[in-house]
Amino acid sequence: MSGCWLWTGARSNEGHGAFFPERACHRQAHRISWELERGAIPPGMHVVQVCGFRLCVNPVHLRLLSRVETLARASTNWQGNTAIPSINGTSIIAEKTIDHRIAWLAGIIDGEGSIGINFIVQGGGSFRFAVKIGATDPAMIAEAAAIADICGIKYFLTQYQKVRATERMCYGIVFTGMDRVEALLRAIFPYLITKRAHAELALRALAHRRRSRTPGGRWFPRGRDREFVDFVKQMRELNRRGRRGTHTDEI
Repeated sequence: MSGCWLWTGARSNEGHGAFFPERACHRQAHRISWELERGAIPPGMHVVQVCGFRLCVNPVHLRLLSRVETLARASTNWQGNTAIPSINGTSIIAEKTIDHRIAWLAGIIDGEGSIGINFIVQGGGSFRFAVKIGATDPAMIAEAAAIADICGIKYFLTQYQKVRATERMCYGIVFTGMDRVEALLRAIFPYLITKRAHAELALRALAHRRRSRTPGGRWFPRGRDREFVDFVKQMRELNRRGRRGTHTDEI
């Protein structure tokens, strides 16, 4: 009676209709439905069912949304309203100044986020600065992304697959790269409490790394930059200490 075309074949882990044109990968049925009816899906856009049924493949019930809009929709019964919903009944994007919103973001990073310096094995080995927030409330991640957009700080959004059907989906926002991480940390630093030492250490490591260049202008190899390696070790120790005493995880 709703007009839905319900997929009766295989399902993906997220509950969408799925089929396997190739052995190693699957395609979501509603995305194929969109492409057959309306053409290619633009990069970075998501196809969602406004009817609320993940098995629906009726192209009339499909809409294109950005990732942030998709996160906002995930926590409410969306019927064309793209406003980011509330958390615990209180609007998180009410008439707040940007300073208030940055302070809120600092509090979220204090409680739900992590600051780390990762070693990347690929490409001969390098280091990556990263700040990450993970939460089961998509509105929280959507608000963090909105604040980053206002500040002009780029990021990427993630969605972690559920291992068991009873688990809630987890969403994440990740800031990587020296310029992005430094801009974020400088913005939130005055408001940090539990992650203040992490942010201070990361900013010191960033400043050192910018100075650590060979006479030819290249980065020092990681094995020769012993001071930076010490920064990485200190960050790991801070994160280990956090896991023992507070809710802090290393990326």
